[in-house]
Amino acid sequence: AGLVTINSLADAYSAQLKDDAVDTANELGLWISSQLDEALLPLFAMSQFVKHLDAFKQLPYQIGPRGAPGSAPPLLGKEISHRNVTGICDDPDVSKVFNDIAANVKKDAGMEGILVNVQLAPASVVCLLHPLVNTEDFEDGIVMNNTGAVGHDLLNDPNRVAIARATVPADGVVIAGPLKLIQGDVPVVKEAFIAR
Repeated sequence: AGLVTINSLADAYSAQLKDDAVDTANELGLWISSQLDEALLPLFAMSQFVKHLDAFKQLPYQIGPRGAPGSAPPLLGKEISHRNVTGICDDPDVSKVFNDIAANVKKDAGMEGILVNVQLAPASVVCLLHPLVNTEDFEDGIVMNNTGAVGHDLLNDPNRVAIARATVPADGVVIAGPLKLIQGDVPVVKEAFIAR
């Protein structure tokens, strides 16, 4: 009778542990879901600005399809992965509008250290980034230098093409990663999750 009691107690204890684990997993799943919803809201806001402000509407046409006459040519030294967007993505008026909106979206999101970079990639080419060099979201001495990402041709970089083809045409925001960053020559932040 004592062995049956011990087995019954062990079974009950095991069942309770499983129930507790399921409850914890469900609570964690709900928390992660709410955090993702909160994280994605600023991206939806940014996408609405980009769709409706005249400053951004011409960028895909100015960059154009790769290889098409009049389109942004490949960047010398990075012909496969980057396009030369000089004269397109460095327009001071467009940059100012983008930086003002992106700075406010980033600040108002309340996600310091999480939402560390906002990018605009018309024609699937990274064109505008805020902040271009990020020191504000990291501890002293840690920098996210985004200058190397300007002109990154997401659909033609062999290291990114699979993820880009899955995420760029998606209707909603898609999270991919962690991905090795190409932001700068000596990135201190080496990997990140990317939401598009």
